[in-house]
Amino acid sequence: MVMTTPRQIIGRMALPLVAAGALALVTYELSNEVGPVRYHSIESSYYFDVTNPSYVAGFSDAVIFGRVAAVDSVDPGVGETTYRFVVDSSMKGTLKGSVLLRQSGWREGRDVWVQDDQVSLAVGRTYAIAVRSSGSPGRYGVVGGPVAVREIVAATSAQARVQAPTTATAEDASADWMRAIATAKYPPTAP
Repeated sequence: MVMTTPRQIIGRMALPLVAAGALALVTYELSNEVGPVRYHSIESSYYFDVTNPSYVAGFSDAVIFGRVAAVDSVDPGVGETTYRFVVDSSMKGTLKGSVLLRQSGWREGRDVWVQDDQVSLAVGRTYAIAVRSSGSPGRYGVVGGPVAVREIVAATSAQARVQAPTTATAEDASADWMRAIATAKYPPTAP
């Protein structure tokens, strides 16, 4: 007859408990990072109709094309993310090179908080964006509302429209902003 010591019994019980705890931790971590992205909308109120491209173009200091190079900082307490943005061209204004863009919204794990259904910027992607100076050199804020940001995609016009109303080919986005800039009006109710 083989005698089992208390130490052996505890050792045999501990291994499955440690394995179960590790599995629970990995499952918890993966559930926060893997899976579908969950979007949350932050509702705002504005001094003017931010769905009107002519008002957005009129209110902006610049309309720029370029790509997001990096996330500079995230401040969920304030509710915004600052991105390093490389300007390829300016349709309005004279911005060049690298600037910092502040956008309302942020990412936390799988959760993405966006303001008024505006496209959330992502590193490595290309955009056409209406911006307004924040008062500090090289720092700008993205104008609010759904028309201020258009993601540029490599597709035909029809494919881009099917993907989402917030995406466009470079040619379509350029034509849309040229029309908006040509008919730009400073919103009468804006400060």
